[in-house]
Amino acid sequence: MKDILKDLYINHFIEAHEPSPEYWEARRLEAALQNQLMAGLTREESDRLTGRQADLELVSNLEWFREGFRLGASLLLELL
Repeated sequence: MKDILKDLYINHFIEAHEPSPEYWEARRLEAALQNQLMAGLTREESDRLTGRQADLELVSNLEWFREGFRLGASLLLELL
């Protein structure tokens, strides 16, 4: 079965989303800390950690997108 919400999220939402300045500042601080952490890891460990973080971020963002979509659909149904 095709996951329509996932297709919408990956094909449209990610490309159109513009993060806030606060988001970029938090990312900058995280990157500085992560660079310190990565210095103590091997290349393989670093690659595995980065891959896992990317996977978790995608899953988390998709879950929030689903919640927002359901909220929007519920509000529209309430108007009917």
